[in-house]
Amino acid sequence: MADTAPLLKDRQQRLLADIAQDYRVGFGGGRLTTSAYDTGWLARVRAPWDSGQLAFPEALDWLLSHQNALGAWSGPFPHDILPTMSALVALRSVPEDLAPRCIEAAQRAQAYLNTSLSNWNIQQYDSVGFEVQLPTLVQALRKLGIELEVPNFNDIIDMMQAKLVRAAGAHLARGQSSLVYSLEALVTSMDHDLLPRLRSPNGHYGHSPAATAAVLQNARWDEQSAIWLRNLQARHDGGVPNVFAIDAFEAAWSLHFLLSADSSLAALSTCSRIVMRLRDGLDAVRGISWATEDYFPQDSDDTGLVIAALRLAGVPVDPLVLLRFEASDCFVCWANERNASVSANAHVLEAFATSPNHQRYRGQIAKATRFLLAARRPDGSWLDKWHASPYYALFCAVRALALHPDPVVREEVRRSTDWLLKRQAEDGSWGEWGPSAEETAYAVLALTHSPTREASESLKRGQAWLEAHYLDPRPELWIGKQLYSPIRVVEAAILAALSIP
Repeated sequence: MADTAPLLKDRQQRLLADIAQDYRVGFGGGRLTTSAYDTGWLARVRAPWDSGQLAFPEALDWLLSHQNALGAWSGPFPHDILPTMSALVALRSVPEDLAPRCIEAAQRAQAYLNTSLSNWNIQQYDSVGFEVQLPTLVQALRKLGIELEVPNFNDIIDMMQAKLVRAAGAHLARGQSSLVYSLEALVTSMDHDLLPRLRSPNGHYGHSPAATAAVLQNARWDEQSAIWLRNLQARHDGGVPNVFAIDAFEAAWSLHFLLSADSSLAALSTCSRIVMRLRDGLDAVRGISWATEDYFPQDSDDTGLVIAALRLAGVPVDPLVLLRFEASDCFVCWANERNASVSANAHVLEAFATSPNHQRYRGQIAKATRFLLAARRPDGSWLDKWHASPYYALFCAVRALALHPDPVVREEVRRSTDWLLKRQAEDGSWGEWGPSAEETAYAVLALTHSPTREASESLKRGQAWLEAHYLDPRPELWIGKQLYSPIRVVEAAILAALSIP
């Protein structure tokens, strides 16, 4: 890669500068793709000064201009079901004078849902909060006269009830439940006197545009919330993302990728600014969430990787705070979650295993290790609740296991890198739904932990493909309320993969 080294270094420096500069006190930062699911909620809000007008008309414009040829939004199937339902509710709920603009798009969306829903296996699907969002959308469509046949819908109702038992009630009332992020599914049935406790000072609810829009639509108008949403629209051509802000998440993941491949970047002033923000945002008792100015329960995934990234930048942090996320057989992202995360446990393991005091945490290291090895599929790969591709989960797990203090555990990496070698396409790429730069980057980075000649040759072929396809479109692979992409995080992974010597 020597001939492209100056260009690569320039891209790395510009990326770090973008991350450092994209931050406003009281608002945050982070670059994300636009969410049709959340934009659908925004397009339903009526203006407080005239109920015959939309409060955010640009949201409807965004939906009409981003429907795909199938009649859906987002995707691929089945990840397009919820955003398409959300968009359909919006299209069928517009003021009367706007209805003619929306008829064709609504018909195409409804036809797509009628055709595709029969193929949806609920038991094999996961997205953030879908067990409460899906029933809410089905009910909204029924009120509009649209009946959809959702397979195993009663199972979803059971999952919703279980979720509410685990995470609602006093937890939600105190703002200590992850359900605040899915408040759009609850706002019509909850005590509206609780809402001021859940609202952040800058107007949002749980960093969620959908939740914030739903409060405006169903509970009370709040100009500060409207301003927050308009600021997001200005960044997303009229739409909104599925979460904001993500400055802690974006910074930690990006630094972790870049510094693990090139430690010299830590000397840059822009890197130092990012490091200081992460260091100051990390609470020694509570941890950190995906935003440094967080108004959401802190989680083990962000806390673990912030600690790991700070250590790579030369700022040692004791991982003691991670003990608050320890459960009987793993580390949870939040209390009362439905299923544990592979990547979160990998990041926790890395934070403990690379600590100078790692002997203090032998029990925690063993617990996270057991969870990861038990979660590994028979073929040597992993799947994670936060990412649609097995290559992301595999990279996180392989890196953590490769840094383990026990050489016997480190040897477990070989089985998973062997799986990677078998999955590489003839052109040098990797990808679950087709070749992608993001997934190829994860595979390349994972192979750095394999010392074999075959792995080295495979890595070089992957890098060559990345160089040739750097400008290719990058699919949304991260799992939120719909698939999305944290754009700078993905860029950092690709640049890190290309910088491996």
